[in-house]
Amino acid sequence: MFDPEGLNCLRARVSAGWIVDRLEALDVAAAGLPFETFREPVSINLHEDNGNDQVAVIDADYMEGWARHIAYSMRVRMRSLEPGIVNELSSGRVLAAQVLLRSHLEASAMSALCLVTLRQRDREELARLIPQTLFGTALFNKRKHDERVAEWLSFSSARTITITRAIQALQEFAYPDGGPDNTSQAYALLCEASHPNHGGTRQFVTTEEVDQSGEYGWFITYTPTEAVSMVVIERLSELLLFSMSSGYGATETLRNMQFFDTDDEVATGVANSVARFIWDKFLMQARPPGVSA
Repeated sequence: MFDPEGLNCLRARVSAGWIVDRLEALDVAAAGLPFETFREPVSINLHEDNGNDQVAVIDADYMEGWARHIAYSMRVRMRSLEPGIVNELSSGRVLAAQVLLRSHLEASAMSALCLVTLRQRDREELARLIPQTLFGTALFNKRKHDERVAEWLSFSSARTITITRAIQALQEFAYPDGGPDNTSQAYALLCEASHPNHGGTRQFVTTEEVDQSGEYGWFITYTPTEAVSMVVIERLSELLLFSMSSGYGATETLRNMQFFDTDDEVATGVANSVARFIWDKFLMQARPPGVSA
């Protein structure tokens, strides 16, 4: 859970106090979620040379096990990242915070992608998606050129999702009625900070023109500490709030989904009481005060 002293320091840096209050509320709510044992049934995957593997049989038992895997694995990933993000922001540091926040947003997006795909009730699409959620892109790319990696990975560890697709799903999940694609824009900025380029370390740099003409360029000085405005810290805090709200909303929906076999599809549903809990404790928390729907 968040360090209370760190939250107080963050409050001092964020003018919109409701953001930190909601972060704290989400942290408490997520800490209270249970970890329940579930059954993972045996499955058969169809392996194709192009890496587009598919699950041979999708039934209610299989879908329930897979949904629980995604729900718990993404939850523990987000929970592991959050204290570091808040600690960095509360200390006025944003480079490491953005790197961690990028990973947090990706976990939230993965949860949303799986949930959005489930809601479409398309067996063929699910059969393609499920093997793509089992491991990361780096191993897939390495597998193509290194037989040792190919032998180590199981046949089910095939082509992966694209993060762009997941971020789009997160936007769709968070804003079902449409709106500006702020999610993709925010993710792009986090990538800029995460990738090794000097543009992502601007906050460590001071510049001074050689002379007033500008003809001779600038004197550049790097410093060991970051010069960061409170506006940047507030925006990143709000982005963390969005990622936590959407991420836990998606993971809890996945964890509580009930699955039923029908002739044409795997039908899904969530109890009304559970849906209300998810809305009140998670999804509503990212909305500014006075905005309830």
